[in-house]
Amino acid sequence: MSHEVVRTYDRLGDAEQARLTLLSSGFDADSVHLSSTVDEAGPVEGNFLVGNGRRSSGRADAYDRNYAQVAHRGSVLLTVDAEDGEQQRRAAGILDASGAFDVHRADSSARRT
Repeated sequence: MSHEVVRTYDRLGDAEQARLTLLSSGFDADSVHLSSTVDEAGPVEGNFLVGNGRRSSGRADAYDRNYAQVAHRGSVLLTVDAEDGEQQRRAAGILDASGAFDVHRADSSARRT
C-alpha cells in the first residue's frame, strides 16, 4: 500500500519551510521531495497544461475535469514517501497546517462534478 503524501504550494518559500518542518519532525531527507516549475522568469507552462481547455462543443475534456484546479494552483510540489499510515497522517498534518493544497482532494472533488 502506498503511503505517499502529495501537496502543492503557490510559493516556493512556503514549500521550503514545510520541508524544513518535516525534517525537524524526524522525516528522513531522502523521503521528502521538493520540485518547482518556478524560476526567475516565473512559472513554466509546459505539457502539463496541454489539453486543459474546452472542446468546441463547450464540454470539458477529461484532463480539464481531473486537473484544472491543480494546473491553476501552485507550481511547487512537495511529496513525502511515508513508511506507514501513522507517518502518512503526521506528514499530511504538517503539510496541511502549512497551507498546502491537497492534490488528491482536488482530483476526487473534480471527478464528482
